[in-house]
Amino acid sequence: SYGRFKTFILRSEEEIDENWMAIDLPGSVAVVSDPDKFRLRIAEMLVSRMSRTPTYSNLLRRGLVHYLAKEEVFSSGKEVLLEGGWKPLSEVLVTLDPGSNSSIIAASFASYILHEYGAKDFRTIWQLTTPLGGDNSLDSALKKVAGLRLNELEKKLKSFLRSYEN
Repeated sequence: SYGRFKTFILRSEEEIDENWMAIDLPGSVAVVSDPDKFRLRIAEMLVSRMSRTPTYSNLLRRGLVHYLAKEEVFSSGKEVLLEGGWKPLSEVLVTLDPGSNSSIIAASFASYILHEYGAKDFRTIWQLTTPLGGDNSLDSALKKVAGLRLNELEKKLKSFLRSYEN
């Protein structure tokens, strides 16, 4: 027996015909016209449910959202860096637009933490920047977990992006 609502995420409309016919479920399907917005909404929902309390860090929260919603995060971050569109992490105001430089920078930041330190440390940084986790700034949470301040981590991130090969 199946629940009343199932979600299937496919890369293209062509996959609907070939895959939907192979699934023994009712013959109705909703096609999302803007997959980028859909990915962003799913990512926002996942991040909002990640913890009982949200992080105070807009960079961390929206960085994770854009990381989950975007493909080729490091390639995009490298492009922004090499084209001169990089803003310091301490100053960047992350927008909801997934194509903006601020979103790409934030996604690169979140992705780098996950890549270098792992999900457990990422979650610890998140928790330290919540009201229940001690109200730490992102800078002090990074220092406690990664041993680096935000500006030091940014230098490592930028170096990583410069040498990143797809």
